[in-house]
Amino acid sequence: MNQMRVIAWILCFISSDIHAQVTGTAGSKQQYPVWEKSAFSFIPRSFQRDPKADVVILTEFSALGRKLPKVTPSNPVYYVAGDSGMKEEGEVIAGETPPKDAVLKKAMVSSLKTNGYLPYDAKHPPSLVIFFRWGSFNQKHSIDDPMGVNGPDLSNPTPPDPIEIMDLAERAALIGGQDFALKLLKSIQHNTLDNFANSDEHIRWLVDECYTNRYFIIASAYDYENALKKKKVLFWRTKISTNSLGLTMDDSIPALTINAGPFFGRETLSPVKLNRPVIKEGHVDIGSATVIQDSDPFIKTASPK
Repeated sequence: MNQMRVIAWILCFISSDIHAQVTGTAGSKQQYPVWEKSAFSFIPRSFQRDPKADVVILTEFSALGRKLPKVTPSNPVYYVAGDSGMKEEGEVIAGETPPKDAVLKKAMVSSLKTNGYLPYDAKHPPSLVIFFRWGSFNQKHSIDDPMGVNGPDLSNPTPPDPIEIMDLAERAALIGGQDFALKLLKSIQHNTLDNFANSDEHIRWLVDECYTNRYFIIASAYDYENALKKKKVLFWRTKISTNSLGLTMDDSIPALTINAGPFFGRETLSPVKLNRPVIKEGHVDIGSATVIQDSDPFIKTASPK
């Protein structure tokens, strides 16, 4: 199949993705109210005493999700949670160490509490199912650039093979959302990637991030009653990721979760960029957000298809 036709097919697939069910801000001028400056250092991050990472966060709502009352600490909702366990997307890199189960779940519960999402209990039945997917998402590399050292050639981009295109589309949606992914693929299709990337300093940074290996967490909130009927009704989805270069998964995933606390279940009209410490040696200081509870909201479940 012609590579341009492949891109056109993927564009159609993404724009009609019934599993996403979320809507973005296509056609509106992008604003970036939260965009922290990156911390540059000549010292490789793996050798830094207190490394910082650029964390990208995006929450997209479905049309139904926007109709719900706003959730706040004074107007909470209750949930049951599912955890997919570690997922390795794209190229698999051997030696990844997942975070300890108890540490990660504590971080997830604590972060959700920030905006009023609380674990269900005997007095408060759940109205949401919040399902977590997390792990690594690495680039698939072409034969002529097996290590991916060249990155995107914005002045003369060569369309990658279909698997690489789909891989790029999924990573772009993770980083910048559905609308951003569509615009990126259209620019590749029409050989205008250079114009698209340089249209805005934020877009330029997001495009570059699409060509990096990532650690990620995705939290998807579904209607509980429909879930009991084996129907998926998505209300919102929060996506968090960072460039994994020089980091370890067991440090990064809990730290990403904690940093994203104020953005879980809060619609962002554009990607949020934070520059925050990644706690080393597997220790995550949850601080004042620590939750002590009797019930465990997590259930053993398979990933939604």
